[in-house]
Amino acid sequence: MAIIQKLIYGEHSVRADLDNGESLKLPYSVVSDYSLRSGLELEGELYVKIYDESLKFACMDKALRYLSLRSRSALEVRSCLKKKLFRAEHIESVISQLTQRGYINDYDFALSFIKSRMAMKKYGKDIIRRDLFLKGIDRNIIDETMEECNANEVDEDALYSLAQKKYNAVKDKKNSYMKTAGFLKGRGFDFESIRKILAKVIRETGEEQD
Repeated sequence: MAIIQKLIYGEHSVRADLDNGESLKLPYSVVSDYSLRSGLELEGELYVKIYDESLKFACMDKALRYLSLRSRSALEVRSCLKKKLFRAEHIESVISQLTQRGYINDYDFALSFIKSRMAMKKYGKDIIRRDLFLKGIDRNIIDETMEECNANEVDEDALYSLAQKKYNAVKDKKNSYMKTAGFLKGRGFDFESIRKILAKVIRETGEEQD
């Protein structure tokens, strides 16, 4: 059994200080639903319910703080909450609520992610697809958003710039062609585009391919 010593009302939550030394952070709705007040005894099942509500609220609060930094996929939010050791049922409840409210939207996240990567002009479609998959984005969403952003088209100017810079850095070394091609493949560009652009770079240097 615990007794509520006092309720401290904040801007977005209420803190219930108990006589056992605990402080439970709760949403206003819980205070109203359970008619919480100073001097109220929290016995047995009631204490368990209020304590559980405080854990759910903490889980939601952490998720919102995490999302406030930037857009996140559902998998990223889930992984963050798991690391904080929140209960699985609370995590799934929070993700469901935030998805319904629009705070988590994997389609919008994918669009933003793709546009950001394209603007950097350092990555090809393969690496963008891989990174989206690692962030838990469904393959159908990846296909749709890549198409919407025209991300399947090779940015030849970006590829040329990367190829030229890398080749010039390694051209005096052994296997310079393969080193450059491997670097560009690692950035997510396809072999045919790499072959075409790298041939152009080498022609412009007036050197033989090793």
